[in-house]
Formats: sequence, C-alpha cells, structure tokens
Amino acid sequence: MMAIVAPEEPTTARSDGATSPTHSATRAAHPGLSSQCLSLRRSSVYFGLTAYPAFRTIFDSFFTIDGPGDTSFAGLQNYRDLWHDEIFGLQFATRSSGRFVAPFLDVATGLLLALALYAGVPFARFFRVAWFTPVLLSYVVVAILWMWIYNYDWGFVNDACERLG
Repeated sequence: MMAIVAPEEPTTARSDGATSPTHSATRAAHPGLSSQCLSLRRSSVYFGLTAYPAFRTIFDSFFTIDGPGDTSFAGLQNYRDLWHDEIFGLQFATRSSGRFVAPFLDVATGLLLALALYAGVPFARFFRVAWFTPVLLSYVVVAILWMWIYNYDWGFVNDACERLG
C-alpha cells in the first residue's frame, strides 16, 4: 500500500543553523495580504497622480491665486469670467465640434480601408502597409530608443555605471 505524504514547506537556512519558512511559504499563509498591498499601491498611485490633482484643480478654481501663499476666495466669479470671455467661447466651440466630428471621420476612414483590403482593390498592399505602419512604428521607435539607452559604447546606462564606478 502506498502512503500519501504532504510536501514539506520550503525553508531557508539561517546563520544560527535553524531554518525558517521562505517568503513564498509566508505569502501562502497570508494570501489576502499580498493582494491588499497591491491594491493599496494601485490606489495610492491613482490618488496621487489622478484624483488629487483633479480635486485640487476644482478646489483652486474657486480662488484667485496671485502667487505662492497669496490667494483670495473668488467663489463662482472665475466661472462667470470664463462664460463671458470671447476667446474661451471660441476655443470651447472649436474643441467641442472636433470631439463630435472626429469619431465619425475615424470610423469612416477605418471602414473604407477595411473594405479596400477585403475587396482586393488595386494597391491593396499599399493600403495594408499604410494601415499597419503606425501600429508597428511605435514599437520600432521604442526598441531603438532602448537600444540607444543600453548601448555599450555611448548609452546612458553604461555612462552612468562608469561614472558610479
């Protein structure tokens, strides 16, 4: 008869000769702790880089700020000034019309290119290259930039390592 034996928990040797559980064994004992730490990091990055600046901008819009530490409460006066400003009105109308027109132009252009590729029109290879080049070009540019950064002779990382010793 064969006995089923549970696998031993992984351990690491300590300087005093004893053994202690590895990090993965400790993490397995507290599975929620790792996900809570990841969630806390994500939330703090979101709050620090997105939510706080957005709320701070809205809060500051109710003040007149003339310099560091020189603020006075303006209430809704800043919004009244925007409402009556001709340049802001023109800019807002231009941006709004672009936001409504651009999606229709993008979709129409994409559908026409897809139809051209599907139907086998003349210059189909040209359309295929024209369509996929912007997608692939960004990866190529990023790869070249990283090659320059890590270049053995004159790259930024190599230069920084040489200066540090």
